[in-house]
Order: sequence, then C-alpha cells, then structure tokens
Amino acid sequence: MNVYLSHITALRFWRAWSAAAAIPLRTFHDWGVADTSLFPDRRFSCSEVLHRCATRKEEVREILSCDGAVPIGDGETSPAGEFDPLVPNALRASCLDNAGEALHVMVSPSQGTRNSSGLVRHRWASVLPKRAFVRVAPGVFVCSPEFVFAQMAPLLSFGALVALGYELCGCYPLDDARGNALVRRPLSSPRRLLSFASCLGEVAGVKQARTAAKQVLAKSGSIMETEVSLVAFTSVAKGGLGIAAPKLNEPVELSARARAATGLKRVVCDWLWPTASVAVEYDGIDSHRDPRQQAHDARKRDALRMDGFDLTVITSSQFHHVSQCTPLLLDVGRRAGSRKRPPTGAQLPRHLDLRKQARLHHRAHFPQRFRKTS
Repeated sequence: MNVYLSHITALRFWRAWSAAAAIPLRTFHDWGVADTSLFPDRRFSCSEVLHRCATRKEEVREILSCDGAVPIGDGETSPAGEFDPLVPNALRASCLDNAGEALHVMVSPSQGTRNSSGLVRHRWASVLPKRAFVRVAPGVFVCSPEFVFAQMAPLLSFGALVALGYELCGCYPLDDARGNALVRRPLSSPRRLLSFASCLGEVAGVKQARTAAKQVLAKSGSIMETEVSLVAFTSVAKGGLGIAAPKLNEPVELSARARAATGLKRVVCDWLWPTASVAVEYDGIDSHRDPRQQAHDARKRDALRMDGFDLTVITSSQFHHVSQCTPLLLDVGRRAGSRKRPPTGAQLPRHLDLRKQARLHHRAHFPQRFRKTS
C-alpha cells in the first residue's frame, strides 16, 4: 500500500525536509531563478498516478514509520545504492510527532472521503499533471510543492497564498545555529507554480492559485523580505503598490576602488534593479543587535554608493508605518522606472488587508521565527 501526503501535512513535510537539506548561503545567493537542480523532483522520482492508496489511520502511520528511504534520483550525482537519510526525520517531524493533528492524505477517485479521527482523506477530480507526487520513501509519496500550493489556495486568503508562494520559491533562514551559514533549500519557482496550476482543471481554488503565482518572485531570503516584496510588487488591483519587480538577493561584483575602500569583493542586494542601478536594503531589528553585522552592512552600503548605486534603506519601523513606507517605496519605484501613485481612498483598504493577510499567515506558521525577525 502507498501513502500520499497532501495539503498541510505535505507542506509540513517540505518545510522539514528543506531545512534538513539546507544549502550554503553563498549557493543561495548564486542560485539562478531558472536553475531547477535544487528542487525535490531532481532528487526523487515522481508520479502522477494514485495507486493502492492506504485509507486507514493505522495503516497510514505504519507505512510512515518505516525507516527505509529511496535512492537519490538521476538529477543528482551520487554513488549507486545511496539513500536519502533526511526523509525519515522529516516524516517524523511533520507526521508522527504531531499526535494531536490530523494527517491529510490523497485517495483515488473510487475511494470514499469519509474522515476518521486523525486522518483526513482528499480526492482530486481532475487529471493530475506530471510531477504531482514525489516518492520520498518506500510506499510514501508527498504531493509536490506545486501541487501543495494549488491545494492550499481555497484554504488561504490571497495575501497568505502569495506569502506561501514566496516561501516555496525562497530560502528562509534556519531555526538553529546553522542559520548563519546555511538556509533552507528552495522547493519551487514562480514559473513552476503557475505552470502546474495552469495544467489543473477548473477545481476549487485553482484560479486563485494561478493569479497568486503571477505575483510571486523567487529568492526571498526571509519572512520580512517576503512581506516587503508582497506589499511593493503585487499588482495594484490585488492591493500592492505595483512597482516593477526587481531581482531579490542578487550578488554584485564590486569595482577595484570599492574593494580597496571596504575590503569587500562583492555584496548581495536585498532588492536590485540592475539596469537602473537602484538597490534597496532592509534593516531589521536583528541587525542592530550584532555589531559585526552592523559593520558589514555599513561597508556594504559604502561600496554600493561608491560604485554608483542609488541605495535606499528601509527599516522595520518604517515598513510597519504605512504612511512612511508607501511614499518611500513609490519613490524607489520611480527611480527604478516604475511610476505609480499612492493607493487612493478606495484602494487603501485593499492594501491594508493585503498586509494583514500576509502578517497573520506568518504569525500562524512561523511564530518563533516571526518574533525574531519583526
């Protein structure tokens, strides 16, 4: 029998696995948004077929508690017979250690969806695209990150869904001491989220998933980068400011003059419009507590200005003060070539609601991390 983890259970698995399969911070910065080599479907085999689905809670938990793992796929070079040791721990963290929370699984269309204590069964009426399920262990499949995004669409507000898209396509910090050198592995890309949702039939939430995927940018490096991006670059019709999209966490090689003055060879910009030489840096609360980080940030900003970049710094307090943040971001957009007006009286409630939706989502899903970064 096979288990097909779905919805919030699948999301918890991918969060646990992406943290366990962390990548170096420099790899994240150098990662190109068109590069798919880090994604789960390059490491595991995939399927779009539901076959011999386990439907009883005892059966599901027995399969999930297996200690085995599947060989790493062809997308990643490895010796023959090597297994992914990260899966069992991710399954325990997302499924087996949450005794009070129900497990969500997919079942075939011919099977009933009557739920029992601790197990929620879902059917999907339309034809499933390729890479719908990722085989992570013997008898254990997990809905792909793209499928999870579509599944969560009818359950989340629009702002929360866009925030989830940024998370899946980003590399958030870890919650442990490794966070200074490693970040979570990216799980998808905006193009993949949109492509997968476009291949699904007209089922509940898919239209919202398509619309939300168009607003997502890749390479967000933190919850606050997501919130600033969501507010600034989401379309005006959806409550954002509609500013032209930049590159996130983009490396910049410095000139010899800037290197000599600052001792830095390159810097990474939080938001960068390369053709306009415009950059924005976020100055969060955490950076004020670390003198070494303060010194590095000062040298980084000096280097960017020496190399002719038009640099703006936005602080945590400014972002949360809407009347300060809005003109600041719109002015950045103007210098980057995007001329937008402040939200009108009719648009302002939608703008404030978008901010609130993203914040509530992060409070619910990252309570510990949220306290550290806001």
